[in-house]
Amino acid sequence: YDVLSKYYTISFMRRDQLAEHSLWKATNTISPNAMQHWLGKAINQEEVYCKIKLQEILHGGGHANVSNEQLIKVFKRIDRREEVRMIKLTALRRYHPKFEKSKFSELKTTLGIDKGGYVGLF
Repeated sequence: YDVLSKYYTISFMRRDQLAEHSLWKATNTISPNAMQHWLGKAINQEEVYCKIKLQEILHGGGHANVSNEQLIKVFKRIDRREEVRMIKLTALRRYHPKFEKSKFSELKTTLGIDKGGYVGLF
């Protein structure tokens, strides 16, 4: 989280928002036949591979960089988490080559411009 939030906002995409996600858009250009027979993936892959339940976190082995407790804390704050299928990283606008720094930007930080982190948690 610390590394990602320096450069990105982190959103959790629900099924009804997947058209906004580049990976989802790209995989939808693959023919169903190629998806199943050549790549060996299910047609409804986000329903098969892109869901997570609290039980899976509780019984998972964890990760070297994050504890199960940290994962659970964030997971429980995701709105409508049973519908989430992907995360979306959006680069902070301050890193865009055409971003013009405002004279007021030093007075406060703004999520998505010069401050990263989670979006949409409760």
